[in-house]
Amino acid sequence: MMPLARLKVLGWAVATAVLWAGLLASPLGVTSVEITASSTAGGQSAVGFSGSISATSPSRRVTTAIDQGANVLQFRYGLVQLPLADRLAWQPCDCATTVVVTGIEVRSPLLQREIPLTRLEPQGGLLQFQTSPDEVTIVVDPAVITRPRVIVATNIAGFLLANSAILLGIALTLATAAFVLLRLVRTLLSGSPRAARSIGRAREAYSGALLPFADSQRIWSVRMPPPLLIISLAVTMTGIVLIFAGGAVTGVWIDESTHVARMQGYLDQGWFIPLS
Repeated sequence: MMPLARLKVLGWAVATAVLWAGLLASPLGVTSVEITASSTAGGQSAVGFSGSISATSPSRRVTTAIDQGANVLQFRYGLVQLPLADRLAWQPCDCATTVVVTGIEVRSPLLQREIPLTRLEPQGGLLQFQTSPDEVTIVVDPAVITRPRVIVATNIAGFLLANSAILLGIALTLATAAFVLLRLVRTLLSGSPRAARSIGRAREAYSGALLPFADSQRIWSVRMPPPLLIISLAVTMTGIVLIFAGGAVTGVWIDESTHVARMQGYLDQGWFIPLS
């Protein structure tokens, strides 16, 4: 029979793995390549997570619609499309068009990284490929519209692994906090000698320091109702989740977006005020 200590460690490891899998399957585990571009025609745009669009399997190729006018193309992927190469093969459009790219980002709810436009390289099927500091102009050749492609040299695999490592840290924190709180609840609810010794040690450690003028014996003799303990556990776990989820969405406080807008205004026009 496996010792009790090993069973506890195994249970903690399984709980961590389950939480990590849940986080990876949640919106926190979704990573996307976002391309800001304008097009003169509409069609389908695709990204393959290797050096060639035609060489990628459907599970490692993501498509989205590109419309005439301004677009923010989002190519979402997860661990299933984990790229093994450090390059993306982008098909701007399956139609004859001119695409002007002004920005490329790799982002997740927890991380964000901007890809310099200098990382774009022509790879066939293009009539024109012109670069400037602020934009890249791509003209798709009407004669070979089936396989136009642009190579984006960036380490997508490293970004995805970094995001997964952060989620693993969150899963470890949640699993550890849950085990500690469950052990505390079990200790307080049980009437075993071990529980009595634990409560006695806590009484000796905290009564004199925190409650020097109170009747410590009377305070420690009061038992917390089980429903209240369960509610306290739920509130604590919710708070731990909000530490990470709230920080990823709004920052450390609700006015983070205002500070970002002010800084952007300062960088653009020299005044520390949001742009109108």
